[in-house]
Amino acid sequence: MMERKLHIPPPITEENRDQYFEELRKISEAENWVKKHSVQDNTNQDEIRIYTNDNSSNEKIVIGISITVVWLIVTLGVAFFCVPALVVIYLFG
Repeated sequence: MMERKLHIPPPITEENRDQYFEELRKISEAENWVKKHSVQDNTNQDEIRIYTNDNSSNEKIVIGISITVVWLIVTLGVAFFCVPALVVIYLFG
């Protein structure tokens, strides 16, 4: 079974003081970078915005596809059921 290895940094002493301050400096630079490159959202959270979406073109596409599917089903029904029946009637009728 694999064990987790937890890295615990050594306590701050005079010997590793420079390393500790270097880490603090990097953290401070990172926080300043985030502040500098962040975008502040000044919108009112209580404000309600209503966006209208025109789906008329989508509706036309759906209707067109639906008509095509129905036509395909009817055509296949005629081709696979009625035509063989008519052939049998013609041959044996």
